[in-house]
Amino acid sequence: MIPFTYQYKGETIESLFAISVDKGDVRIKVKLTTDLWFTIAPFGFTAPGEKIIWIQSNKEGEIVQPHELVQAIGEGIEATGWEK
Repeated sequence: MIPFTYQYKGETIESLFAISVDKGDVRIKVKLTTDLWFTIAPFGFTAPGEKIIWIQSNKEGEIVQPHELVQAIGEGIEATGWEK
C-alpha cells in the first residue's frame, strides 16, 4: 500500500492506494476514510491542459462515488509520481 493525500471539499485527507494491471489497463484500489475500498482508473486527458480524467472502475459490490471525489483522489495519486 502506498500512502498519499488528497484535497476534497476543503479538507486534506490521508489515504492508501495500490496499483494493479487488468488486461493491460491500470487500476488503482483506493481506501476511503470509512475503510471502504473502491477502484479508479485514468480514463483520458483534457485539452489543452492535459489533465488526467479519472473514473471509477465499477467493480461488483462497490458503491459508486461522486465524480468530484474520484477526480480529487486521482489528482492526489498523480502528485505521488505513481506513473514513473
